[in-house]
Formats: sequence, structure tokens, C-alpha cells
Amino acid sequence: MPRSWKGDPMDDVSMYQLWKAKYLYDSTFDRYTDDKMFLPGRPAAFAHVGLAGNELADHLAKQAARNNEIPVSFDRIPVSDIMRELQEESVVKWESEWQNTKNGAVTKSFFPSVKERLRVNIPLNGKVTTFLTGHGKTGAYLYRFKLRDNPSCTCGAEEQTVDHLLFECPKLDKERLAFQREMLRKTGKWTFTKLKIMQEHAHTFTNYVNGINLDE
Repeated sequence: MPRSWKGDPMDDVSMYQLWKAKYLYDSTFDRYTDDKMFLPGRPAAFAHVGLAGNELADHLAKQAARNNEIPVSFDRIPVSDIMRELQEESVVKWESEWQNTKNGAVTKSFFPSVKERLRVNIPLNGKVTTFLTGHGKTGAYLYRFKLRDNPSCTCGAEEQTVDHLLFECPKLDKERLAFQREMLRKTGKWTFTKLKIMQEHAHTFTNYVNGINLDE
């Protein structure tokens, strides 16, 4: 049975009221530091001192926050709050797995962190996926799985990799020049850093990649 701030029984205080008080009380604390926060539109904590009704409200909130017997009612928590927390937790887990895996070296050169990947909206297709992962119709990849006799490029280079196609292959000089000019027009510089390309020129990058014929 709930008790008042003086310890007396309070039959008129429902479990829902206690739960609501708990929710309000929890919301006044920073979830990471556990420090009391000032919330615009909500009276500061010291404003309750000396007012019996407000002191009782504070006491009920604290009592509810520390009462583990109060059932959790997820239907009373905004769905947007639950979804945001689930998303934050999933990104943290994804980031941990991404940093610990030994796979995905090509993709990591474009996106060293999950945060960088989530910042970029890329229209994916077969060609774009090939360049972002290294898995696809490149000589090096096909040779690795014994689908070609050698990893060489048709330009004569010993190995046809993603980097070779993006930055070196003379057969793509025309497409690469257009790519470089577009980057220079937008930022005044040409960069070989794949992370920078994705941060500043993702759309230009996809246009460049989609213009490459991987079947030649």
C-alpha cells in the first residue's frame, strides 16, 4: 500500500499515479550522468520547498522511482521514445561488431565507423555495392573464387581491384576526369581519400561508378 511522505497510508493514490510520478521523476535526470536537469516549463526543484502539496508530489515521485514492485507499463511510454532507445542501442551494438570484425576491409576504407555510414544516403545497386565492398565483377574478386585464371585488368595492370578502377586504370581516364572535375567544381579540390569522397561527394561517386563497364 502506498504511504505518504510522512509514512501514513494513502488509499487514494493509485498504482497509475505512482507510475506517472515515477516517469516524471525519471525524466528530470540525465540518463547518462544521473544529474538533475533543468527542464524549460517545469519548476526548478527548489521551488517545491515549503509547499506541502509540491513536497508531497516530489516525495511520491521519489518513492515511485525506487519502488521495484510497480509494473512497467510500456503502453504509457511514447512509442517514439522506445523506438529511439532501441535504435540507439542497436547502433552501439552494430558499431562494436563493426570495429571488432576482421572482414570488410574495402567497406571500412569508405566507412570506418557505422556513424559515417548512417550519415550517407546512397542509392545502392550491383555496381555501387561492388565498389563499396570489393565483392563483384572485379578481376581480383573473381580470381579469388577461381572464376578467372588471373586477377589482372584488361589495361595490363597485374590486379584489378577497387582502388585500381577508381584511381588508376587508364581505360577509365575519361570517366575519372569527369569525376574529378565535378569534385573540383563543388569543393575546389580533388581528394583520393575514400572516406572524404563519401562524406562530400557521394552522389558524384555513384554517378562515376555507374558509368563504369565492369564487363569489359
